[in-house]
Amino acid sequence: MKVGVGIPVRSWPDNRSLSASEMVEFSVAADELGYDSVFAIDHFAVDGFNADLDTIAGPDPFILLAYAAARTQRVQLGTMVACAPFRMPGQVAREARALAELSHGRFVLAIGSGSRPIELSANGLAVDHLTSRFEEYVEILVRLLNDERVDFDGAYFQAHGLQALGGARPILWIAASGPRSMRLAARFGDGWSGARDDYAKQLALLRREEAAAGRAPGSVVASNRAQVLFMDQAEWKRIESAGPELSERVVVGGPEELIALADELRAGGCQHLILHFAGARWSNFSVRQLETAAPHLSRLRGA
Repeated sequence: MKVGVGIPVRSWPDNRSLSASEMVEFSVAADELGYDSVFAIDHFAVDGFNADLDTIAGPDPFILLAYAAARTQRVQLGTMVACAPFRMPGQVAREARALAELSHGRFVLAIGSGSRPIELSANGLAVDHLTSRFEEYVEILVRLLNDERVDFDGAYFQAHGLQALGGARPILWIAASGPRSMRLAARFGDGWSGARDDYAKQLALLRREEAAAGRAPGSVVASNRAQVLFMDQAEWKRIESAGPELSERVVVGGPEELIALADELRAGGCQHLILHFAGARWSNFSVRQLETAAPHLSRLRGA
């Protein structure tokens, strides 16, 4: 199992938004410490959506990761996840192919249909028929990534003689939870960004759809996420009620507790674990947490 990290967007306890430069320095540290991947979020600061804390807002992930590609050597660089409605498929295809080439094949384009209607509305984007729109979007995107000249006339998207140039193809992950989007992941994805709830059920559906698409078992890399707080239980209880609820699996404690969680997730079929050190609300820019877990990467991977 590979082990990556999410790039934090805030510093705690001072509750300060991190600069793009600080986020890149975090990526460089992860690269040097031996992690397998770093992932950048794709969210706007929007009134009514954690706007008081700006907890999950960040810079454009493609720009951030382009600079990170120049500063790192071996770590994979990914979006987690890029919101399809924010960019037309042709634009994403040319950006992703450029990033794949400039990073020497290290770019992971994880993309989803757009799960936050409040962000879409704030940008004047449609919030209806998101899965139907995403089906058309992925068909165009995949064909562009595969060097095809695309003519497409759908209900939501059109393309006329469209091409995306580039010397490399990104690693394509598709975020999915429902049957239709899971079918897209199984058919087109190199990887899958898993649902936060009912992971075992979702993974079983992915594998069924994978088989139906004629692909070998395990062809689509199954990822999962966990939030890690290196602190004792007493400290956690003291701060637990001070902010929004953490969304993914949370491990509180030290490296041994993290290893136990990694063992559990690996046994459940996870192939790529993405750690969010201190989570979204509690993000701590210090590389201390990266350094604390790094000596245990072999055990986390199951080696």
